[in-house]
This record gives sequence, C-alpha cells and structure tokens, in this order.
Amino acid sequence: ATAVAFTPDGSTLAVADSPGSAPGQVHLWKLGDEKPFASWTAHSDSILDLKISANGKLLATGSADKLARVWNLATQKEVAKLEGHTCYVQAVAFGKDDAVLATGGADKEIKFWDIATSGREGSFSNRSASVTALHWTTGGTNLLAVAEDGTAVTITDIKRHNGEQSSAPGTERKLSSI
Repeated sequence: ATAVAFTPDGSTLAVADSPGSAPGQVHLWKLGDEKPFASWTAHSDSILDLKISANGKLLATGSADKLARVWNLATQKEVAKLEGHTCYVQAVAFGKDDAVLATGGADKEIKFWDIATSGREGSFSNRSASVTALHWTTGGTNLLAVAEDGTAVTITDIKRHNGEQSSAPGTERKLSSI
C-alpha cells in the first residue's frame, strides 16, 4: 500500500496501491471484511497520497502522474480532475467545508483548488524542496506544509482567486525545521 485513510466514522478504510508499474488503484474496505467492497483504477501511475473529506463523502488522491483527483466515495465516480503540477503530486488535503483542496508536489509548489469547478485558486512556489505533507488546522483556515528537506511553513489568510490573479494567495510563515 502507498497510502491509507479512514472515513471520519471509522467504518471504512481506503487503501491505495500500485503493484510494480501498474496504474494506481483505490480499494475500499468495511472494517472486519476480508475483501474490499469497491476497487477502481484512479490514476495512470502510483498514488502517493490520499485523504478522505471531513464529511466522509469525498476522497482525494495525488499521484506520480502529476494529477490530483477527487472522487465521490459512495459511487467511486470522479468529481474533479486537477491539472497543473509539473511533477508528482505528493500531498493532498481538504480545506474548509471540503470545498477546497490543497495539493503539494515534487515541483516544490503548493496549489489551492475549488473542487466544484476544478479551478486553481492560488499557489505558492517558493519551496526549497518537494512538498511531502499538507494538513489543514481545525476549521480549515490555516495550512501546514512540510517539505522533503524538513522545512515547514504555515499559510494563513488564504484568499480564494478566480483564475490567474497576481495578488498573494495568503500569508506564509516559516516554522523551525523538523
């Protein structure tokens, strides 16, 4: 397995895997069952991260195919295909009200997406290394990002933009190295 996540109620486990050079698969298990109740091909390459939304309705995946995707967990149908990273998408995280997804990649960028429109709403590109982990604070207003070299930042005052606007998408503050 390359990534795992439980639904908020703890009843379902999502597991990503990519045996050998096979496409990235997602499998859903009910706790206590021996076999998954659903499996599907989610990406053309390995899945590097997956997260389940706070409401338990959506699943986000990030992959070596440079894409992030959002899935309806009940139907396993794609809700959004998020294109814009130039290298692996290594981290995904749902924001406030599960309406925004943050993605981080080997291209050293953090991007913010509107899930309903699949539109990019902002990005930060001044990372010193690949972004390997993302986590929103409770309430989904501040984002913690960790890079491969151990640097960590918080991003606050996040502003949602339509398209490629030039103002800063938020305030970034460096934390001590991890």
